[in-house]
Amino acid sequence: MAPTKIIALGCCCQITFDLEKYGMRDESSVFEWYDSPLFNDILTIMNMIATGKEVPLIERSPFKKNIFLADTNIRTDHYTKEALPEIFKRRADRFIEYIKSDIPLLFIRHDRKGISLLELEEFKRIVEGIHPACNYHLLCCVEPNAYVPISCPRVFYHSKPPSSWAHLISQALPGDIPNESDVEPHYKG
Repeated sequence: MAPTKIIALGCCCQITFDLEKYGMRDESSVFEWYDSPLFNDILTIMNMIATGKEVPLIERSPFKKNIFLADTNIRTDHYTKEALPEIFKRRADRFIEYIKSDIPLLFIRHDRKGISLLELEEFKRIVEGIHPACNYHLLCCVEPNAYVPISCPRVFYHSKPPSSWAHLISQALPGDIPNESDVEPHYKG
């Protein structure tokens, strides 16, 4: 079996830094190196990618490197507007390829405000719309003050400080994504 592929779904760059620190990161995923405070915005862009719609890159401030994805609050200051289209397309194509593959996927979302059941169901709809048999799980690393456990298949929660995320993530690698019966007590879902 192929090792689990980790796909970061943002909020900020902390998960990326932790994955790098522990040697669990290879190429960048489509939502890395962005500030994406709302999971709903991630879902909007995922849906645009899944349906083949162009994702416009919009400069909304006087700063040269402050580019937003479409009409969302997802923003980056790591790239210029000239360089980003090629980078974004390559990562979006790779995102779809991984979902369509048989590689086990572990999506990770750091979220400061919490994620609703409707958002989780929309995430599932998008992923399974791309590949109904996709072997995936979503790990929601939620700030302790925003933690509201929601029971949803394929979703795990972690509500401890960010310093413990990398250890938690490393438990899923290499190999199988943890099954609901195999997870530690701090997982909910």
